[in-house]
Amino acid sequence: PLEISNEHQLPVLIDGEVVGSMNAMAYSPRLDKNLSYVFLDIEHAQVGKEIIISSPGADLQAKVVDLPWLQRVKK
Repeated sequence: PLEISNEHQLPVLIDGEVVGSMNAMAYSPRLDKNLSYVFLDIEHAQVGKEIIISSPGADLQAKVVDLPWLQRVKK
C-alpha cells in the first residue's frame, strides 16, 4: 500500500477543478475519522461544502466543517 505523509500536499477538487490543497492529515480514534487541514480558495471555503482530495490511491470524499471539530467535556 502507498503511504502518504504530511510532507505531501494533495490537490483538492470541486467539480474536477483544483480549488486548494490538503496540507496535513491525521486519524482520530476518538471520532473514528480522518481529519485534515485544507487550504481552499475563499469562494469555496463554505461549511458543508463537499470536496474531493485527490490521493494517489483513490479520490477521497470530504466535507468542509467549522471549528471546533468536537465539543469539550466539562470537568
